[in-house]
Amino acid sequence: MQPNTSGSRLDCIIPLEERFTYRFAVIANRMGSVLAPSHERYGLSVATWRVLAVIGRYQPLSAKELARRTSTDPFRVTRALILLDEKGLVSRQADSQDRRRVSLRLTAFGKKVHDEIPTALSAMEQSSLNALSARERAMLFRLIDKLDRHIGACLEVGVSSPDR
Repeated sequence: MQPNTSGSRLDCIIPLEERFTYRFAVIANRMGSVLAPSHERYGLSVATWRVLAVIGRYQPLSAKELARRTSTDPFRVTRALILLDEKGLVSRQADSQDRRRVSLRLTAFGKKVHDEIPTALSAMEQSSLNALSARERAMLFRLIDKLDRHIGACLEVGVSSPDR
């Protein structure tokens, strides 16, 4: 693709195929499509599975903590929790320290489902990462961590770039 040299505002616009957010989303969607049978047999979408996975990793936690850890808006977290609760995968209990806070945990069935799905996910990720050398994998994760820290800093200060 040839750069726009017209001097317009479009000169600074990153083409879609060069946007890392777009590329990450495409890769995540492709992985989700490959892995769909693993979580769909339990009637879970990728987003609902992510909520289940985060509860399993960090339980007990509140819905607010869950929304923060999944970077998902509270409304979507609530919808996912309703579905997971209806399927008997999570339990909600009033926190013993603060009765207003609900503590989320996996049920025994939720733990079984939680433990099954990562096997397929890990195999697919490992297969994908095998396309990279050990050095490239280490670099990939360092770069992702660096981007995550930078974006997190942007969110904390509430601007598009912490450099501003």
